[in-house]
Amino acid sequence: MKFIEELVVEDFLPTVRSMLAEALRDRELTQREVADVLGISQSAVSKYAHGEVARNEQIAADDRVVDLVERIADGLATGDMSRVQALVEIEVLIRQLEDGDLLADLHEEVMPALVEADIDFSIHDPDSRIRTTEQVRSSVRRGLRTLTSMSGFATLIPNVGSNLVECLPDATTVDDVAGVPGRISISRAGRPSPLIRSSASANTPRRSCWPRGTTSTCRQG
Repeated sequence: MKFIEELVVEDFLPTVRSMLAEALRDRELTQREVADVLGISQSAVSKYAHGEVARNEQIAADDRVVDLVERIADGLATGDMSRVQALVEIEVLIRQLEDGDLLADLHEEVMPALVEADIDFSIHDPDSRIRTTEQVRSSVRRGLRTLTSMSGFATLIPNVGSNLVECLPDATTVDDVAGVPGRISISRAGRPSPLIRSSASANTPRRSCWPRGTTSTCRQG
């Protein structure tokens, strides 16, 4: 008897970690930085880099896996995506692939008896609130980074400053809003950090994405 979770641990995760380690190294992260981002040892990163960890070729060749690895590598390398969002996105893909898809097919190969069984592995909601929340936070990070590096944007900011916020699709209260507290104002030098250090709970964006009372700045240009 072999559980589908064993396939995830033995085949899917080593393959995805190996692909992520390679993608992050391609984005010029050091071996230590890759280890810190992925939460693994430097020796593990070295094994991935030297091909000492076997990949499941069916998983590695799946377009959805490839696309997700590239998106996560971009997000982690730039700071636009948190490790929580990366984890959630991978978990969502795992559940999708378990539900009559690639992982279910691989499971049936090692458990032929499942072919005639009517078993539903769709146990996680791909539209979960935590996933949507992390996507909104990521969007605010990207927006701030784009605006503060955009040539000429500072000239569009009024004297009273500007706000940058985004809400959940089904927002009903202020707790469903993420953004830069205070105002985005003009400064001759310096730019805000793209990292949103939220004081909100894990399942609500809230406004307090930066410590209260801070002011983000844009270059004059």
